[in-house]
Order: sequence, then structure tokens, then C-alpha cells
Amino acid sequence: MPKASVCAPLPLESPRYRQANYGAWYIPVGKWKDGRGEGGKGGKGGDSGEVAGLLEKMDKEIVKLSSSKMFYQYVKSQGWRVPHYLRRMEHADLAGADA
Repeated sequence: MPKASVCAPLPLESPRYRQANYGAWYIPVGKWKDGRGEGGKGGKGGDSGEVAGLLEKMDKEIVKLSSSKMFYQYVKSQGWRVPHYLRRMEHADLAGADA
């Protein structure tokens, strides 16, 4: 039967003791915050217009990229669902087929 090893206790001021005994890992309930900010849905209030503008701009730019076109064709050939950021390509694809 193996003997249990017995280590000398670590000094309280040692970094290794502090690392092993850092305390509770959770945040006490009293210190919880909502985290939603002033706007109510995350972030700062008033940024939603700027973010929406940037997303609209990105949506228009991603359709122009050749890698996006290739990925779109691959997804369609596999019969998979088209990701939300490539949905504009479906509309462009249909418009190109009509012309």
C-alpha cells in the first residue's frame, strides 16, 4: 500500500500559496450588474444607428468579393442553407438570371 506523501505547508506570503488559495472564483450576487447599458439591449445607447450603417455597408461589400461568390456557389451546390450574410447574393443571383 502506497504511503501518502506529506508536504510541508507553504508560507502564507508565498506566490504559490496565493495561487493555490486565490479565493472564490465567482462574483457574489450583490456585485452582479445588468450589463445591458443605457440602451437596454447591450452596448451604449445611440450606437445602434452607427452599427446598422456599418452592417449595411459590409453587406454590400461582401457581395462584391470573389471569395464570397465562390463560397456561395459551393454552399448552393451542396444544397446547404445559405448563411445570412450571403442572402443578398441570392437576390443578385436571381436578378442576374432574369437579365
